[in-house]
Amino acid sequence: MISTFLSALLLFLPIYILYNVSASQPALALGLIAMFTTLFAITVALITNARKAEVFGSCAAYAAVLVVFVSGGFAGGGEGG
Repeated sequence: MISTFLSALLLFLPIYILYNVSASQPALALGLIAMFTTLFAITVALITNARKAEVFGSCAAYAAVLVVFVSGGFAGGGEGG
């Protein structure tokens, strides 16, 4: 139950925050992606018995999802367009 809650939180919270970050601040968005990916890695390492390679692979996929969200224009800074 805890791992399901943390998984959902670590997926939706960064997307919400990145959506509200201004598109004119790419350095802030990059820093937020790095911070959330690190937090995700720590969480996966602590609540699962995954090996280092599995944690690395899951973090790569997680970071890719966040980068695609930001670079795909989905995180328009809350401007509606």
